[in-house]
Amino acid sequence: MNDSELKKLYTSLVDKGFVSQESREEDLSHVLGGSRPEGFKPIKWIRETNNNHNLSKKSVLNLLRYLEVDWEDLTLERLNYCFCVGSVPFKAKNFKNSRSGCKRKDARSEAKDDLYQVMSMVFGEDSERYKRIKMIPLKQNDP
Repeated sequence: MNDSELKKLYTSLVDKGFVSQESREEDLSHVLGGSRPEGFKPIKWIRETNNNHNLSKKSVLNLLRYLEVDWEDLTLERLNYCFCVGSVPFKAKNFKNSRSGCKRKDARSEAKDDLYQVMSMVFGEDSERYKRIKMIPLKQNDP
């Protein structure tokens, strides 16, 4: 991701109510693979679910999958280092679809359409990257 795309991503995530304005662009850059800035703090995720107004950990997973982060890289240790989603850290249950009882990781969130809009603003709807994003599975295949 280049500097222009990073700036658009950060601005879009803040404007769409996913990330707190307290979080810094340079912290997001580090989370996405850049060097660690002085005073790094995890990204403060503020997006709520529609049904119970809890903070949406699934939408974090959804975003990371759209940014082509591999399933193997979505670990509790990394997520809790990179993101602050309320006062409760990520737990194994946040990877699963509670209704299906499935053991595979599931990154489907209510925010997927809003995140598509963010990706459209960052990469452009006609870009190859955006076309790839539209094809990314949000549910892990059998390991």
